[in-house]
Amino acid sequence: MNTGVLPLNKPLSISGSALPLPTSPCSLTFLVPSHLSLLPCFTVFFLSEINNKMLYYGEEHELSPKEVSEKLVLAQKMLEEIRRRQPFLTQRELVGEEADEAHELLSQAESWQRLHNETRTLFPVVLEQLDDYNAKLSDLQEALNQALNHVRDAEDMNRATAARQRDHEVQWTSTTNAFQA
Repeated sequence: MNTGVLPLNKPLSISGSALPLPTSPCSLTFLVPSHLSLLPCFTVFFLSEINNKMLYYGEEHELSPKEVSEKLVLAQKMLEEIRRRQPFLTQRELVGEEADEAHELLSQAESWQRLHNETRTLFPVVLEQLDDYNAKLSDLQEALNQALNHVRDAEDMNRATAARQRDHEVQWTSTTNAFQA
């Protein structure tokens, strides 16, 4: 049965290497940007490959020379239309925009990496200062503990002194009472 569609999804060989063709015109946008600039160069090759496939499938499907000729003319018209257009201008613009965005993202990542590295170089300095402050706080805590112990000793001595003074006052009062009586 003749569908009028040429199967182009088989790999073509270019100078001995296999080049997989897209299965639809829309899938051309999935090629990497460097391949987009090569596509016009392969137009002649694709045309001859299409011609060879048309001849092959024309014989395979018993197409008349007139039908093969019509399909060839149709393919040539399509290629002429492609040649008249600026090839992949929209895609090139999009690729350019994406490349600019990628470069901007890369510069941001490099900036963050530099900031991260600068911050990491400060770690030893900050850790050393924290160790110094920790040592000073430990010394201060020890001094506060000693002061607290001195305050407790002083309170104990004050209580002992107050108790002796009360004892002396009791003795004084009893001695003065004994003398007055």
